[in-house]
Amino acid sequence: MPTHLYPILSKLIEDEWVKLDRNQITPWAFMTAGPAFRCKDFYGREIAYQGIKFEGSPRQVFWGRYIEPFLEDLVHRIVEETLRLASARKQNVQQPLAEVGSMLKSVAHRAYRRMADIDQRLRGEGFPNSVPKRSTDGELARMEQFIDQRIQAECAMAEPEPSMPAGEAIARTKVFISYAHKDDRWRERVVEQLGVLAKQGLLDVWDDRKIGAGDAWFDQIHAHMRSAKVALLLISSSFLTSDFILTHEVPKLFDRHAKSGMHIYPLLIRPCPWQEVAWLARMQIRPPAAKALSSYRGAKIEEVLASVAREVAGLCRFAGH
Repeated sequence: MPTHLYPILSKLIEDEWVKLDRNQITPWAFMTAGPAFRCKDFYGREIAYQGIKFEGSPRQVFWGRYIEPFLEDLVHRIVEETLRLASARKQNVQQPLAEVGSMLKSVAHRAYRRMADIDQRLRGEGFPNSVPKRSTDGELARMEQFIDQRIQAECAMAEPEPSMPAGEAIARTKVFISYAHKDDRWRERVVEQLGVLAKQGLLDVWDDRKIGAGDAWFDQIHAHMRSAKVALLLISSSFLTSDFILTHEVPKLFDRHAKSGMHIYPLLIRPCPWQEVAWLARMQIRPPAAKALSSYRGAKIEEVLASVAREVAGLCRFAGH
């Protein structure tokens, strides 16, 4: 049986889909209709074409993470609204989140199906059946994974702490932070937010600043990578040009992901061409819509970091099951 929040959230999501389709997808159907085509991407940058076919650059833009920032932002806004409504009504949030997850996946299906139809029509130049329809299986699978991770993290956070016998400690999930030393000030801000959760016994945070004088630093890093269940990657140009990180940390972390299900959480802290890095381009990067932390100002940075900390805590709870 649907929850009491279902009609509210269903209407909200449907309204958001109508706006997304009207403002961001449908205009592309008229790209070759004659007048100059103009629209804006998620970051407000104008996209403009006139007198050219839907091939080369226009098609690359259309399929090159044009719609994903809008969808990711929608997911975050709907999840936050679900949490707010459930809290206001003192309702358990897990079933509403499951309902929202299904509805958001439906929006993703509709968005990619609509884009595939427009793509076929434009390439067919009035004869859509003359060209094959583009598969969107890859984009859809990545978006569904993004939705699942967001929902699972919030559901895990909503579960009560397990009761333990007196005197017995709860094993806390370790979060390993991988970063470039040029980004140390961002590491400090991330650790400060995660520290709130560490004080509550939800997780342990480890980075190489905890290596003591005289310790075998290389062995220490590898030991903590092996024992961590969540890896938080602070992405920047310095991170992506660090020989040590790319040679010794990233491969080991992905090996742990493949063998034992380690959660890898990339967090964009400074703008860089991360989309061109094959292993990273396949992942759902945070913050929402891949807007770098350094692009925010003032209290908004702390707001975003607090949201990141909450999501990481959810992953820790999920990994601890």
